[in-house]
Amino acid sequence: MVLPIACILAGGRSSRFGTNKARAVVNGRIQILRIADMVRPLATEAIVAADTAEKYADLGLRSLADAMPFLGPAGGLKTALQYAGLNR
Repeated sequence: MVLPIACILAGGRSSRFGTNKARAVVNGRIQILRIADMVRPLATEAIVAADTAEKYADLGLRSLADAMPFLGPAGGLKTALQYAGLNR
């Protein structure tokens, strides 16, 4: 069985939330790390599509800059597909 690549979409500006939602701490845990831990058993690797490259490197997560900035989740999805080699 071949496992897929998991891509966490975390490129939003969090304008309504007021701060980076991915880095929010809930019950003592950083949200994006909680999500990464949940998807890792289901994938060969977990990457993050963000507005800038290596945005979450300090947390030990591989982050890729959106292939097409300012497109919201569609830009993150395109980034993930390009990384996986499925959309050139």
